[in-house]
Amino acid sequence: MENRFWNDFMSVYRNFLRRVAAYKIDPTEENKQLVIEELSIEQSALGFKYAFLNKDEELWSEFQDYCKWNK
Repeated sequence: MENRFWNDFMSVYRNFLRRVAAYKIDPTEENKQLVIEELSIEQSALGFKYAFLNKDEELWSEFQDYCKWNK
């Protein structure tokens, strides 16, 4: 059970990192939208995604408005 949870989490997180890397390499509107989709409140691992973005001043400046905690 733990292994499945970990694998699912890592799959989600790697997909997010790939999208962020694509945006950093080629900051098109299309790549930006792919990152924004990952930050939707319906997505999982948001805390990890927000923390990752918060460590990079440029990324945080670009995406902080899309980082909404479920209240």
